[in-house]
Amino acid sequence: HIDYEGYSVLPMAIRQDTIIAIHKHEAGQTTKVLRISNVNPKYDTCTYPADPDQ
Repeated sequence: HIDYEGYSVLPMAIRQDTIIAIHKHEAGQTTKVLRISNVNPKYDTCTYPADPDQ
């Protein structure tokens, strides 16, 4: 196997995964948001507006 720079490489599998959870918007709740979290507590949770018209 040769990479795009022309060097030999040793391909190997790296264990990675993505877990996605979806929560239904509650009745009466006016603000829709996208909240992104990591299972590792060293990373802060990020919250963004989820406006379907944008």
